[in-house]
Amino acid sequence: MSVSEIAIMLFTCDSLLEGEGMRQTDKSVSNVPLEFSGDQVIWATWLYFAENKTQNEVARELGVSRATIANYLTEAKKRGMVSVAIAPDLLGNIETGRVLAKNYGLAHAHVVPTPEVKLNAGQLLRERLGVAAAHVLRRALQPNSIVGVSSGRTVLATGQALGVSELPNVKVVQVAGSSISGDNISPEYCTALIAGKLGAQSINLYAPAILSSKKLCTEILNEPSLRGQFRLIEQLDIILFGVSGIQHDMQFADSEFVTREVIQHYIDQHAIGVVLGRFVDSQGRETKGPLEGRIVGMKVGAMKNVANRIMVAGGADKISIIRTMLEQGLVTHLITDLKTAEALVS
Repeated sequence: MSVSEIAIMLFTCDSLLEGEGMRQTDKSVSNVPLEFSGDQVIWATWLYFAENKTQNEVARELGVSRATIANYLTEAKKRGMVSVAIAPDLLGNIETGRVLAKNYGLAHAHVVPTPEVKLNAGQLLRERLGVAAAHVLRRALQPNSIVGVSSGRTVLATGQALGVSELPNVKVVQVAGSSISGDNISPEYCTALIAGKLGAQSINLYAPAILSSKKLCTEILNEPSLRGQFRLIEQLDIILFGVSGIQHDMQFADSEFVTREVIQHYIDQHAIGVVLGRFVDSQGRETKGPLEGRIVGMKVGAMKNVANRIMVAGGADKISIIRTMLEQGLVTHLITDLKTAEALVS
């Protein structure tokens, strides 16, 4: 449970020590501030909960081992120094997630609070979604897992929120063609970031996301190296992806091919969103248009062959495409925000 999901209360030092006496746990207390009465347990508890330091950081500051800090925190709970309570709004999020999972036949739906602030609300929402998605991805991972990764700001936020760890023989595979922009929301960047966090092998797709003609796309996809990559994509255990709602002013990295006129064509053809770089309609089918046969990457329908399909997406502009993905059985694990979840279950 994250700090944002719990209410943590640290009592004052006076109340901590009242009736307890000054319970030192270490003879070396010279590095403990005076207001903490020389008690390393209180000082460690304050650093960990109030200042959000990691156990390793607290251990370095106190000059003790990480195991000692873990013991201090256990002692703090026994002594009533820390009170942990589930926040009421979290209970509402959990209940909405359970209804969402039941309605759409999901293995899991994780609902985060929708930001109430207007300033940087989009960034804050992506950060919250990323933290939750990182938790879901971590739980789905096993030794020898093959993980597919797409692109986008929420996928990037997931990678940034992942802690560093290592499971044996994990592969992280790019499932959509590379972007010419080279920005940090591109599939190749997201794939490399997540692979680095997991200590996994990063397998990038060395072909553009969109090619200039169907003929060229067919020829490139017949290259032995790309055929081998797509065979690996067919073996995915997990896929992590986001979605985009469709708007007239959408920005694509490959703007040379995805012009306003192209976007308008897909809007006219009733496309409601973009998944894996492909325009899709309300049935989850790839919409016919000028990009047909020119896109390099996994097809949307092929995701049904992946056991764990983790979609991380939220916001009013994405409700239609999120609902379509759920209705078509293309998602097993959904990470979204409360307002989006309420719209999906209403």
